[in-house]
Amino acid sequence: MDDLGEEAVERRQIELLLRQIPKGNTGAALGSLVVVGTCYPQVGAALGAAWLACVTLIFVARALLLRDAPQILARQASALELGRKIAAIHGIMGIAVASASWWFYDALDARAKLLLTLVLLAWPAGGIAVLGMHYRSFRVYLLCYFVTLASAWWYHHPQEGLIVLGMAVIVIILGSLARDISRLIGEVWTLEQQKDNLLKSETELSRGLAVEKDRAQQANLAKSQFLAAASHDLRQPVQALSLLSGVLQSTSTEPRVTEIASQIARASGSLDHLFTAILDISRLEAQEVKPEVSFFPVHALVARVRSEYRAKAAVRGLDFEITAAELEIETDPVLFERLVRNLLENAIRYTREGSVTLSLIRSGQSFELEVRDTGIGIAIEDQHRIFNDYYQVGGNAGATEIGMGLGLAIVRRLCDLLGLAISVDSAPGRGSSFRLAGRANRVRGAVYLATPAALPEPPDLRGIRILVVDDDELVRDALERSLVDWGAKVEACASLGEVESIVGSDSVAPDIAIVDYRLAEGPLGLVVAARLGQRFPNLKRIMMTGELHLELNLPQQDMPILRKPVSHKDFAALMRQVTRVPDAPAPPNAFDESAFQRP
Repeated sequence: MDDLGEEAVERRQIELLLRQIPKGNTGAALGSLVVVGTCYPQVGAALGAAWLACVTLIFVARALLLRDAPQILARQASALELGRKIAAIHGIMGIAVASASWWFYDALDARAKLLLTLVLLAWPAGGIAVLGMHYRSFRVYLLCYFVTLASAWWYHHPQEGLIVLGMAVIVIILGSLARDISRLIGEVWTLEQQKDNLLKSETELSRGLAVEKDRAQQANLAKSQFLAAASHDLRQPVQALSLLSGVLQSTSTEPRVTEIASQIARASGSLDHLFTAILDISRLEAQEVKPEVSFFPVHALVARVRSEYRAKAAVRGLDFEITAAELEIETDPVLFERLVRNLLENAIRYTREGSVTLSLIRSGQSFELEVRDTGIGIAIEDQHRIFNDYYQVGGNAGATEIGMGLGLAIVRRLCDLLGLAISVDSAPGRGSSFRLAGRANRVRGAVYLATPAALPEPPDLRGIRILVVDDDELVRDALERSLVDWGAKVEACASLGEVESIVGSDSVAPDIAIVDYRLAEGPLGLVVAARLGQRFPNLKRIMMTGELHLELNLPQQDMPILRKPVSHKDFAALMRQVTRVPDAPAPPNAFDESAFQRP
């Protein structure tokens, strides 16, 4: 116990002692009469009255000395110092009461001495109710009492050592009881203080709740803003790594190089997955994701995940099957697909052998989606924790790759956002089954989809001139290599100034411009794209961005937005689409640059 705690407990014990002393005086008076009455037939009235007067005088002196004790405590004086004085007073009282043995033993026979000893031993037992409130006083009182009584008995009967030993045992027992009472008083007082402090702080906490809530919201917003600002720079190297690994895979014929390129692609994909998970958690916590609910057919989603996850499963030696009914689902298609992908990623990650199955069926007026695996399974006591942030089953044991424990946390938030019910059925060693349920519109029959789609052909960009504007050298080089590999003629630059020097008044018009949104120098990419559109009305433009929360409300509705990091495969698909769909000229004065100034 620290000094402050000892001082406080001492103060509380003294307060209780002062409260008990008036009650103890009555008991002491009766005890004194019992002592005198026991010895009176043999010691006579004079000796009995003398001892009684001595004890009475000591009790009166105690009352006088402790008369100002409450005021001393009220002045916040040292309770420890006062406690030592009170203990000394009770030490004198112990000597006075036990001195009856010295006063009366000479006049008593053996039987009367033994009876008086028993009465005197009972006295401190009754005193526990009073002095037990203040252990320091009782300890001094008991020690002085025992020494006085034992010395008298030993003086008169030195051969009766066992009786003295018995006195010592009784004294030790009484001391232990008093110590326990003192500890209990201290603990009760501590609990009372804690209760009082909690009650006092409850009001303060209530008043500060709104402030703390606002601070938490501001901190969450600051975190989201930081991630938004940092996302562009953090995604740049991932973007370059993804594109360059794709170029390396498509151009090399060496098996070892192809294998390394494939490993690089998987590593960049995992990095992108982890980074996107952190950003998704941030956006969902900030309630910045608003679902756009509509009915959509699931066959397109099934086609996308079929080939992608069958390939991922095959790399790990797993079977992957989809059983799906062709139906339309009422939900946000983008968020629903992210939810399904997170469940599949989780299933493949925790499955060493066997299979992963995705099934989608209609059940009455609702649909049921199930992702089942033959993985390590989840114990019942862990199933309520798997949807918590950063929780991983078995501390990541059994996972086929490193993760952060955010996949199912995102699933839970997306289910809450979309109003979908989710349940899990799992057991260790028997795999897991995650089920989702929501509204379905119609069913056109069931199909079995398990055959992967053929790999798409790379885009044919021969004869196409492409302008790339990106301030990051790695990304710019990766884009240029990919486009050149597909047959395009590429001009790459880092800012509007370089664009204007390359694209002169008499230059050949580029067919496509790929512009990064956030450039290190000059205006934002939107301004660059707008000026290029004014200079070349038939130019097809693509906006690349690594911004997390960017909303691009472009007058040119046909300008695709490419979110970094984009895979080599997805970039190829976009280039096929852009070169296949004709572009309409943009109105020359439709873009207001002032609305897109650099923050």
